Amino acid sequence: MSLFSVLNMSDRFAEVIKRFPVVMIFAVLTTISLLFIDTYEDNFLRWSLIGYIGFLVMLDWAIFKEVYQLSSHKYWIGVGILSILLFVYYYFIPASFQEEISCFWYFTIGLNVVLHFMCAVIPFFKNYTQKAFVNYNIQVFLSWIKSAFYALVTYLALCLALVAMDQLFDINIPSIHYLRLFIVMTGIFQVAFFLSDFPDEYYHLKFTASPIFRVFTSYIAIPVTLIYGLILLAYIVRIFLGYEMVEWVFVLCIWYFVIGILTWLFSLYFENLDDNPWMVWFRKWFFILSVPILLLLLIALFRHISDKGILEEFYISASIASFVLLIILLKCFPVKSDLRAFPLFLILITVITFWSGPISICNLPITNQKHRLINMMSEAGMIKDGNLVSDSIRIKADDEPDFSRMVYFLSSRGALDFVKTMDKNHLLNENDLANSLMQRVNGSQGMESEKILSFYKSKHPALDINDYQQMLHIHQTGEVGLSDSYGLRDRNILVIRVDKKLVYEGDIAKILWDQSQKDAENLDFELENDDYLFKVVVNSASGSFSNSSARLDDFTGFILVKKK
Repeated sequence: MSLFSVLNMSDRFAEVIKRFPVVMIFAVLTTISLLFIDTYEDNFLRWSLIGYIGFLVMLDWAIFKEVYQLSSHKYWIGVGILSILLFVYYYFIPASFQEEISCFWYFTIGLNVVLHFMCAVIPFFKNYTQKAFVNYNIQVFLSWIKSAFYALVTYLALCLALVAMDQLFDINIPSIHYLRLFIVMTGIFQVAFFLSDFPDEYYHLKFTASPIFRVFTSYIAIPVTLIYGLILLAYIVRIFLGYEMVEWVFVLCIWYFVIGILTWLFSLYFENLDDNPWMVWFRKWFFILSVPILLLLLIALFRHISDKGILEEFYISASIASFVLLIILLKCFPVKSDLRAFPLFLILITVITFWSGPISICNLPITNQKHRLINMMSEAGMIKDGNLVSDSIRIKADDEPDFSRMVYFLSSRGALDFVKTMDKNHLLNENDLANSLMQRVNGSQGMESEKILSFYKSKHPALDINDYQQMLHIHQTGEVGLSDSYGLRDRNILVIRVDKKLVYEGDIAKILWDQSQKDAENLDFELENDDYLFKVVVNSASGSFSNSSARLDDFTGFILVKKK
């Protein structure tokens, strides 16, 4: 008996297509688009994004249709309107996925979060009981977990079969096929299984969790949460004893609340707790005992924002802290509890975070960092009467890292052009404002200046691979990137092997910098040795360079190999 017969996949697919036809169409669109991801064509990635957002939109609309018993006519009119809106959204997607950070991506993240949590709350605008709300959302969550598990097991089994064919019959299956198989299994198999197990009863759902779920909640999730909380409470005591607060403690606090709130919600599913006073105690006291940890989170964020200003990571963390604060206030005061507040608070905070114009994550960090940079430049004597001056003085040594961070933060977001309005004496290179500013600051004391390379190819024309025998794709981030055959070692050293034989090894960081000075729009270059010719096609690159050192932080592109 096969796995597919055990899971009854044919019947499940038929049910899903009948109940969620449009949802599955968008799932298939996403899957097909992602199958071409290795082509590095941004258009396929744009369609995959449309497919994913469309999947969430149409799932919410399908739930709305069932809950409010819309006629088929009204449902399909809604599908048509939503499809038009999705195609409008398509034309706002950046032409290249490698462009600088833009407001569009923040809008998309916010939209993704809102659509997810709308799925949790849509049925309960019409009718609400805590039991129905908990049962529905836990079944949705467990259905997703179950579908992911089945998809993963099936994928690993098929991968094992492919590996066996590769090794036993010398078929030489390219590694990209394993990625494509994963995309198909998650994009179609998992989605179909998840939707087939999606609740079709919203208010009188009879759902009995397995004993494994009860054991997991009672004896794993709750103890882990409490131990995690005790560690943080002990750390608070340590701070009161005079020890310095570590910078990243706010991250630990956030993860505590993520785990703790999920565990608390899981505990609500179980009704008869006569034999489990442990869970009863946790339900009653979790939020009250978490108040000191919330204070630690807020204090840590306040210190970071005071020292470094408002950055995206602090903004997101503050949004999460605001949600936790609202929930704790709701649970600690004797008011009527309504669990719909959880997704609704999250939706509200998401809207404020991502879609609130001047105070959104897209704009507020930039505005804040601009003000901080101008103030620091004014205090250093670089700005007088609103203008850049030639007799600038070096900023304090302690302030230099902050100055550098603010300059490159604003530069990476295309928000440094305001400096041009103050540069009436034409002291800076308008095409490289970030490095020009850093050279003026660092150069005032005769110190070696560090230059920053930040390159993204906005268009990716078809590659001419005539006469080349191999095309190698490199995606290097930080220290990671060197495979058995090719890649970057120690960030800078390009290593290429053909048939396990080393054919090239050399430092390309300085080459990239020199090329950027010749042509800022194209960093492609050629290399050769006695036996081979190599063409390096650069799609993106970033790093820091000086007269004495060079370091690549990120590098993506292709290497074409031709034997002489």
